[in-house]
Amino acid sequence: MAELSWDSFVDALNSNNVPEILLIVMGVVALAIVFGYKDDKDSTLYKVLVLVGVITGTFMVYVAMAVETGWSKGTLIVLTVAAFTLIVRPIKDVNIAAVLGLIVAVWTYLMLPDLVADIQEPFEFIKAIGDGIPRLIVSIVAGAIVFTILQFIQALVMLFGKIFNAWPFLLIIGIWCIVEAIFLLMGYNSTYDYIVTMVKDGKS
Repeated sequence: MAELSWDSFVDALNSNNVPEILLIVMGVVALAIVFGYKDDKDSTLYKVLVLVGVITGTFMVYVAMAVETGWSKGTLIVLTVAAFTLIVRPIKDVNIAAVLGLIVAVWTYLMLPDLVADIQEPFEFIKAIGDGIPRLIVSIVAGAIVFTILQFIQALVMLFGKIFNAWPFLLIIGIWCIVEAIFLLMGYNSTYDYIVTMVKDGKS
């Protein structure tokens, strides 16, 4: 029985054009989400398609990072934009910053006594924050700091997310992913490289 290894797994992915096929799948899913949204954005089918988009986008990013695809920057840009668009779509209305801020505050409150228990002189006064009102205040402050930082990051992500999640943009990205993958299977580095080559050939 052949020994399985990470290298053999990666080679199998590359030899079977799995990254390119995944790029096509991501494009098809993006198009399906567009048509599902236009048909009925409150339907179960649309919600399932969005979930499939998250899974596909996440797995595509994982494969792109794990496998040495040799893709050009043009292809990687298409991949990044498409994956980001699919992954961020279902969370655009969820306040992730508030959720994570609350989690940090609760975690801090629970763990603070253990964290300060072994502090020795001359910093033993810090143990005071491990109990009572100081413990509560430190926990709230920790959660507030995390919330503030993440709120800023989330605002930026959501700004781009609203642009990328517009169905015309998603439609273009879906088609572009499929075309990009076909070009890769044909031996071109990316659609950008193909266009540049055509322009150069036209001038010569």
